[in-house]
Amino acid sequence: GMMPAKLTQLLINIGVSHLWKDKAWEITIYDPFVGFGTTMMVANALGYHSIGSDINVSSCKQNLKRRKTTDIFQDKKITEFKHDVRDPFTKPFLSQVDVIVTEGRLGPVLKDRQRHRKQELEMLEKNKGEIVKLYTEFLQQIYSSAMKVPIVITLPVYLKHDIDIAWPILSQAQSLGFTGESVGEIYQRKGQQVGRQVVIFSQKKKA
Repeated sequence: GMMPAKLTQLLINIGVSHLWKDKAWEITIYDPFVGFGTTMMVANALGYHSIGSDINVSSCKQNLKRRKTTDIFQDKKITEFKHDVRDPFTKPFLSQVDVIVTEGRLGPVLKDRQRHRKQELEMLEKNKGEIVKLYTEFLQQIYSSAMKVPIVITLPVYLKHDIDIAWPILSQAQSLGFTGESVGEIYQRKGQQVGRQVVIFSQKKKA
């Protein structure tokens, strides 16, 4: 489902805490899997500029249009554009990005039905491969674009299945030139079978 605003705020705070610049400076948050625009709306509420992209930004635009009519909307720059994370990040305004905060793909909805467990496991293994591939290609493009900023993301954790998605992504990230680490405990909501592990990436400093 859609990333909860409370979790989004936590991710933004983690990313901002890893900045070298003073927090009083102008900060721009970028979400490359912007979806409905939750990250942009939370960033605006916190007083940050925001940029959002996705393969389809129509839902984001509609939500932001409504948000701009509210009393809590702040006068900060908001930019959205259509983009696939597997393609190069070439927009000039991306040079303004200070932190990347995002949630890509969680995977299919899971149902607690024991008789379907084998089929569900096969589906999740396939989904794992697709998620690892997606994030690896995303990190490759970020590295190539020279956006050396903190990247705070969530990765799905299937609470009733022994399927590790974080480790292969962290391993791939290291081979690309990133350091990565899990942050805190798994975020999970009552009644849901898919949790979220927060991970932060940064590019390795050259010796």
